[in-house]
Amino acid sequence: MSVVVAVYNVSKYFEQCLRSLFEQTLKEVEYIFVDDCSTDDSMEILSRVMQDYPQCEEQVSVLHHDHNMGVAATKNDGIRAAAGEFVAIVDPDDYAEANMLETMWKRAEKDDADIVVCDFYRFGKDWSEVDVTVGDDDNIRDEILERKFPSFCINKLIRKSLFEGKDVVWPEGRFAEDIVYSVVTAYKARRIVHEAQPLYHYRKNEDSLTHAHDEEKSLRNFNGYKVNVDIVIDFLEKKGVADKYWKGLLIQKLRTRNRLLPLVGQRKYIKQWFRTYPELNKVLFWGDKRYHSTYREKAWFLAIGLGLFPMCKRKLRGKHLLPFPEWPVW
Repeated sequence: MSVVVAVYNVSKYFEQCLRSLFEQTLKEVEYIFVDDCSTDDSMEILSRVMQDYPQCEEQVSVLHHDHNMGVAATKNDGIRAAAGEFVAIVDPDDYAEANMLETMWKRAEKDDADIVVCDFYRFGKDWSEVDVTVGDDDNIRDEILERKFPSFCINKLIRKSLFEGKDVVWPEGRFAEDIVYSVVTAYKARRIVHEAQPLYHYRKNEDSLTHAHDEEKSLRNFNGYKVNVDIVIDFLEKKGVADKYWKGLLIQKLRTRNRLLPLVGQRKYIKQWFRTYPELNKVLFWGDKRYHSTYREKAWFLAIGLGLFPMCKRKLRGKHLLPFPEWPVW
């Protein structure tokens, strides 16, 4: 079993993450920390916390980048270096239940599964809720590929061999790398099972890249998201299943576009919104034989096209006009 943690300037929450890993009930675990040139004291925190867990010292490997490469490349290096039969990817500002790795590993062994998916806690400063990610085991693959729940890897135990082979696909963008990991490994897996208990704590950090709304960061998010969505589209097209999973690809394309929503008060970004996957324009407003556009979606479409989104976004985000989950927005 290998745990991969991509580290970059996470000192605020890193200690909690580390202690939750070093206190796992499963003892035969390899921990791989990949430092993407952190400029804070994250690596000093790792060294200090390890002093409290000397029994884990031989299980820890630390890799260092010589320049900042982004989270996707950082996770890629950690996964490639992993020696375990299974890989868990943990974000350094989150933390795990003490029995997470043991519970998921035993489930993988029991059911001869390539991927085990668990529920997780989604939490912020003053709130916490359980996110039940999947339903029937027989439908999990389709649910992942059709984007019926978030494409996280943090709540998955994945057989290392799924990251190997001639058809392996690695994410490249500096954002939304889990889209690629989730889709590719789900497609290649023989069996995927759901462990119906929350074992992971996912921190909803409003200061993170995911929630950055200034121009530079929004564009970086958009470009990184699009790079990885394009990888997924290409992968499914080459496998001949893009039509089967058209709904999941529709949602991914919409999510890519909507990374521009903080910027569509400017005409150039309105144009960019419309030109990104332009085949969506007809679908969003008129619908087609597979997708029936709703009045809510039409309202959003018109508001963006007419440059009214910044003035109307509060109303658009109200319960009467907020689009259904098929049309994801932030």
